Amino acid sequence: MTPIDQTILDTVKGDCVPACIASVLEIPIEDVPNVCLLYEDSWGQHLNDFLRRYGIYMISLPVASCEEMAVPLLGYHLMGGPSIRGVKHCVVGKNGRMIHDPHPSRAGLLEIEYYDVFVTTNPSSRIYNAARLIWEEEDAS
Repeated sequence: MTPIDQTILDTVKGDCVPACIASVLEIPIEDVPNVCLLYEDSWGQHLNDFLRRYGIYMISLPVASCEEMAVPLLGYHLMGGPSIRGVKHCVVGKNGRMIHDPHPSRAGLLEIEYYDVFVTTNPSSRIYNAARLIWEEEDAS
């Protein structure tokens, strides 16, 4: 994860979501479409269309659902909720804790309303590749 800051700080047209996605994927923010601005009502589907090229998609989980099901949040994810600026905001989380706020204030969220978790589109290849790396490390020791 490479922290990338928002380039648009407007309370209506801000680009916190692209900044968070760019941070997690370690790509330039310019490469991530500002789907929240471009597709107000269907931005989630358009974001998943973009993420597909990276072999992942995103699922939004309300905090209450995560707590109710005792869902462990492992790895990187996004967290959303109200900011001190009175607007909805998005930050990067890891293992359930905020690790990067793309807004220059670094104020984070007043409360977490939802988690956006990344899911692989082909788990077998990801699992195989992760296992292969572990095996190679063990062989090298």
